[in-house]
Amino acid sequence: MKKYMMTVLMILVSLLLVSCTKGTNGNSYGDDLFHQGLLPVTEDGVLWGYANTKGEIVIEQLYIGATNFYDCGVAVVYDEGRVAHIIDTEGNIIPTEGVKSIHEFNSSGYAPFLSSDLQMGILDCEGNIVLDATYKMIFPSFLNIFIFIEDSPRELQGLIDIEGNVILDATYNYIKPFSGISNLTQVTGEDNMEGAINSDGEVVVEPIYENILIDYYHNFVLARDMDGMWGLFDSDGTAIVDMDSIIPVVFDETNKDGEKLATMIDEDHNITMIDEDGEVVSTFMAPEGAIFGNYYPLYIPMYNYGVNGFRSTDSYSLGIYDIYGNQLTDENDVGWYNDLLYTKYDLDNHQLVFYTYDQEVVLEIEDHISVDLDTGYPDYFTIYTIDENKLYSIHIFDYDGNPIYEGSKLSYNEMYLPVNQNGYTLINEEVNGEYLFGFLDSDFNEVIEPTFALDQEYVGRWGFYPDGYAVLSIDEKYGVIDGKGNVILDFIYEDMNRIGFSKVEDNWLYRLYTIY
Repeated sequence: MKKYMMTVLMILVSLLLVSCTKGTNGNSYGDDLFHQGLLPVTEDGVLWGYANTKGEIVIEQLYIGATNFYDCGVAVVYDEGRVAHIIDTEGNIIPTEGVKSIHEFNSSGYAPFLSSDLQMGILDCEGNIVLDATYKMIFPSFLNIFIFIEDSPRELQGLIDIEGNVILDATYNYIKPFSGISNLTQVTGEDNMEGAINSDGEVVVEPIYENILIDYYHNFVLARDMDGMWGLFDSDGTAIVDMDSIIPVVFDETNKDGEKLATMIDEDHNITMIDEDGEVVSTFMAPEGAIFGNYYPLYIPMYNYGVNGFRSTDSYSLGIYDIYGNQLTDENDVGWYNDLLYTKYDLDNHQLVFYTYDQEVVLEIEDHISVDLDTGYPDYFTIYTIDENKLYSIHIFDYDGNPIYEGSKLSYNEMYLPVNQNGYTLINEEVNGEYLFGFLDSDFNEVIEPTFALDQEYVGRWGFYPDGYAVLSIDEKYGVIDGKGNVILDFIYEDMNRIGFSKVEDNWLYRLYTIY
């Protein structure tokens, strides 16, 4: 059941890493497609301008590079001389002096810039230089704590504030930008060993470990030593878990009382559930034949769900267990589970049965050669099946097992979100050997007929944006539709951009923009 395996790994990654938007670089594009009401577009793939939500080009396509607009109401564009300018939402250029390129503006409205003489400083959204360009390199950070590199043979990194006060001398080979969620970040020392510091530049975990990950949401530091064993430290550097777990120790809500627990597994495969103080909640043995990894485990702890799953070498499940080690499913039942239901899937008879945790049967599905599941939505779950004729179908049920929708046109592909956060479900239909895509709304009515090609960068990653628009393509040209299928921007554009830099030949602008 690849779907639920991948879902859990994504949950683990999301705990350890920070998303790109308002993420490690602290940029402030927001999640809307038309941020500040404007979207960078290009008809010829070379010159960029901006369109509004009425489909009008309000800033002419004059620039060879263009970013999305930032929260502070400006964007960065590049002229044909490859020089950066700040513009407002009316396209007016905000004067700057001696600026060659500009990095991302963070949520406070500050950005590192590269000067004409290739030194770096910091300016604000009004074009004012707030820190003179006297540094070899400055990287942005969410907390208005910037990473700098001195012009020295080893190019060590340190921390400065917006006024240029040194928070941390140039000490480390690498400092990861602060996330804005936590005041902790990862550093790499002289011998390439990793540790952690706080936003005051103080050492929290000495750089003596092979790998450091930050649990940003709980302000913990995960450390892995040279033997592949994991430990856990709090924000003061106090060890909560000694270096004796073969998997990363990540806290999340795993019991019905909402208590945050974490899973530890020792080299003998003893499993220990602990609370945030390191106190033991339960201990039990993994089933014989379970596989474990020492980074992303093949053992699958289902954070938020209060249960654990185990896999064997043949990828079959060895059963689902609760946090006290009680077995919920038999061995070789491929299982899926959340905080309401769990399943048993009979591989031989292709039968899928949904149970409550009181062992009550909610739903049975039979005679399908493959089943994938998608859940996490508050009112329903979806089941994707393939029959003997290799035809895809989708079934949507509420948690009492009552059918809400069934359709034969929907197919499942792991790259795409079948139901995204805006309530749209992706559907497809084969037309003359080509798959075309449309959408159902949150009530599962077909609001957009299968008409469009599916581009992974846009629909695959985002679907409909929070402001209610989606980028689609017809005949390899991009356009924008709204949630009712109305065309907002005609399908005439070579590209549309929301990721902060233009796709210009040889990627020169990417290198310049990111100041590498």
